[in-house]
Amino acid sequence: MGFPGTSENADGGAPELDLEEAGEAVTVDWTLSHKQAVTAGVDTVFSFIAPPAAGSDLTLRIRRGATSPTALYFPSSCRWPGGFSPVFDFSGPDNIQLVRIYYDGVSYHCRTVAGLKKLPPGVNLAGYSETRISFGYPSLSLNAGTGPSRIAFLVFNEVYNTFLGPVGSISFAGQPMTRLVPPSDDYRGLQVFFQVNPPSGLGFFTFTGFSTAGYLLQAFVLTGLNQANPVETDDSRVVADDYANPFHIGTIPPSSGSDRFFLNIASSFNGAYGGPYSPVDGQTVKIFEQAFPGPEHYRRQICGLLGPINPPGYRETVWQGLSGFGTRIERRILLNPA
Repeated sequence: MGFPGTSENADGGAPELDLEEAGEAVTVDWTLSHKQAVTAGVDTVFSFIAPPAAGSDLTLRIRRGATSPTALYFPSSCRWPGGFSPVFDFSGPDNIQLVRIYYDGVSYHCRTVAGLKKLPPGVNLAGYSETRISFGYPSLSLNAGTGPSRIAFLVFNEVYNTFLGPVGSISFAGQPMTRLVPPSDDYRGLQVFFQVNPPSGLGFFTFTGFSTAGYLLQAFVLTGLNQANPVETDDSRVVADDYANPFHIGTIPPSSGSDRFFLNIASSFNGAYGGPYSPVDGQTVKIFEQAFPGPEHYRRQICGLLGPINPPGYRETVWQGLSGFGTRIERRILLNPA
């Protein structure tokens, strides 16, 4: 089962023109193709030849060469968010910079999908299950699938009678799961457990220490993870404001290895109903999303995003939500590939 949503052929699959090595200067002739690629191994000055029509959507894919450029220079007719040309990150040898451009007949309106990096080989979604409980004791099963170096995750999110504190122990297929952080440090209402190399096939979760409340639960298995040290680090953030769009979530430390990748689990309570997504990281994949319907003040939702960590910095999440005060919790987990 592969990850969806990473296609770049939204305009019907128009062919990409490869300019190959850029050198210190390169001219991009948009009359030849609306999709072009170039390799940059040194600092490069870009020049544009305008496309024949205003309203054109353009894409420039920039690969790193044998060495990493320190700066890329674009025409003065390019407009960027905030008015500043972005700093392009080529810290990884396989990093790719993607520039999306809208040409209005005079100016090029640009935005970046920066630091694209493929997920490590073998990383895949091997199984998934979810449930909603209005009131009562949770129950959930999962087909853990097959594949090498598997890790099972369980995401627990309280809906009603919220903020009752950390849950008790959880087992899957008779084996205990590990709580991602100690109970005293766990954010109430969004808690994550994992199990290394779960048994293949159908298994059942056993819950202890739960109150009679409402729950959202997601369970899934990722393959291709380091069995000895699957989770490098975990970080959480809580924001009590449903009006913040975009919502900037936790940073990725620059010291993290370039082969690490992240699992972001976003939770929202009371109003933000409709889903987070990540417009910044083009390789980010939404692996699950679930909402609990009901009156606005009871709505609770969680969503999981998986993607590379490069470049370091903020991950931007835009919420499509109803107005109203609420709480959002973001748990950012760095995973180690096998």
